[in-house]
Amino acid sequence: MNCPKCGSILNEIIKMNSREYHCPQCNYGVSAFVVEPIDEDETIYKMEVLPQDSNISQVQLISKQVNINLLAAKKMLNDGGILIEGEAKKIYDIRNALDGLNIKYSITPEFKW
Repeated sequence: MNCPKCGSILNEIIKMNSREYHCPQCNYGVSAFVVEPIDEDETIYKMEVLPQDSNISQVQLISKQVNINLLAAKKMLNDGGILIEGEAKKIYDIRNALDGLNIKYSITPEFKW
């Protein structure tokens, strides 16, 4: 991409959710915010953590995600009844954490992320 002011080639800087273009010759600069499709998904998803035997790492993760104490998290993991609701990005992050510790769950409606 060339600078609209002087014609030099712009330097591209990619950050988390933005792209910046900077001209090394005349200091022209422009930035653009990039919105990921998952961030635009406003569907409220329901994640149910399924009953299962658990280890301490799993209990600690559930305790943190649901904001309950360790004893309550262990009981809920063993008995079932953990329901987490949220938009796509939240569920995506929690799902990845649960997958990392082999915790079984289901998500409704169908989760495409």
